Amino acid sequence: MIKRGVLTILAIIFLGSGIVWAIDPPHGSYDCSACHSLHGATGPGLTNQATNAALCITCHTTTGAASAKPFNAGMEAVPGISGTSHSWEGTMPSTSSPNNAYGLRATADLTNTGLKKRLQSFGDKVSCSVCHNQHSQAVQPWDPNAPAYGGPGTGAGRHYQRIDNNTSQMCKDCHAYRDVATPTVTLMSHPVGVSIPAGGSFQTPPSLVLDGNGNVQCQTCHSPHYTDSGGANGGAGDGYLLGSALKDICYECHTFPQTIHLSPTTGLLWPGGKYGSTYARVDVGGNLIPLENTSLGSNLQPLPSTYRGTCLNCHWPHGVRDDNPSGRFYPNLTVEQTVEQKDANNMAVLNTSVSPSYPVPSDSNDLCLTCHDTQVYSATSGRDLDVIDWTLVKHGTKAATGTSRGNLRDPYLTYSNSYSNNLVLACTDCHTPHGDTGNIFLLRSTINGQTVSVTNAGYWYNICNACHTINSGGMMHPAYPGSSCSGMMGCHGTRLHTNPNSW
Repeated sequence: MIKRGVLTILAIIFLGSGIVWAIDPPHGSYDCSACHSLHGATGPGLTNQATNAALCITCHTTTGAASAKPFNAGMEAVPGISGTSHSWEGTMPSTSSPNNAYGLRATADLTNTGLKKRLQSFGDKVSCSVCHNQHSQAVQPWDPNAPAYGGPGTGAGRHYQRIDNNTSQMCKDCHAYRDVATPTVTLMSHPVGVSIPAGGSFQTPPSLVLDGNGNVQCQTCHSPHYTDSGGANGGAGDGYLLGSALKDICYECHTFPQTIHLSPTTGLLWPGGKYGSTYARVDVGGNLIPLENTSLGSNLQPLPSTYRGTCLNCHWPHGVRDDNPSGRFYPNLTVEQTVEQKDANNMAVLNTSVSPSYPVPSDSNDLCLTCHDTQVYSATSGRDLDVIDWTLVKHGTKAATGTSRGNLRDPYLTYSNSYSNNLVLACTDCHTPHGDTGNIFLLRSTINGQTVSVTNAGYWYNICNACHTINSGGMMHPAYPGSSCSGMMGCHGTRLHTNPNSW
């Protein structure tokens, strides 16, 4: 009799004409029996649909009660392909690892007990009610325009969040390996939880939303639903769930000048697939080489030709790994390796005689060399880019001797005398890919601690003088400021990277 009485009370609570507790609107306008059944329920939580997502979609469809916010399977994101909504059918990995797709960790390792319990109740599968609490709008959403919560029965428009998400806490708990404030050698992803630096090449994003403290968070760039990456694929989205077009989103915060590399008309296109790169490209027959890298969830698709000169031709925001055996992630989120290691003096030079040993030059300069070969035509220069042969030129793998043709400036002089003369330069020792001086050579304004300048005409005196003591003893003859060490009027060749007699 006691059990029968309890069932009678439950029936009144669930199925009675009145709502016993205040469910926040708009769900509170429906009777419990719209979703639940005491007997014969086919889904978890005594729901009357076999799956949680199927239950929600009975209303969230174009012909349902929630037709203003419809969902269908075609909206689920497949990164790099299509989709405008976070998947509601994905399964969490069985173990936590930085190598997991999309930076996910195992359910058992989640820190929020609410999320963990919901995932466990659905067999570690992401479902609508893992992220949303369909009964309450009490916790904080990311949406800065959401109204304040006024207690049970209020809060319409607060997105039914499962846990506080005002700083993307929900995203970070599941996608833990993308929660990176300071990139490391094992976790490389665009930083979140950081403020935008003042001045320089940064700005407050005009369209994207920062959190209440002015910091970049996951949802600054991404949104879980109805997000088509700036109208990609005619509104079908590209699966990246971005608040702006993929090719434009970096410029929301970064304001690099439109140099050679970033020109939308003559800028570079990523050829990919070379020098050990795992970044996808399409060959002349239209074949994808290599197959898209899904192991890290980046789904690296070849960029369309309309993406000429974009940040994405050299950078990728998540999950691009080093191709050397250590499996490190690239610094600065580049799609190919640049110089990764520096010695105790913070020198970006390659020295194979000291520990730790550095990668061979062709590996450390992969990003530059991928394009700087005979297959890439430069509209700016009117010719193919220089072919850099690291086995021939001094500014490559040849020994940097300190006295045979004039002294080097420190620290190169000390190093050449102390470490068997095997120092070589990296491309970025002299060049900066974004340009900071306005010349077409993308030379740095400071090289080896020396302020330098060069015109497009090619008067290279103070460029060379940053590392060579041209006016000191030991030279066959002195030079003078304003002369051209190289170029048409110089002595050391017009192609410093390709001419073995260039110095």
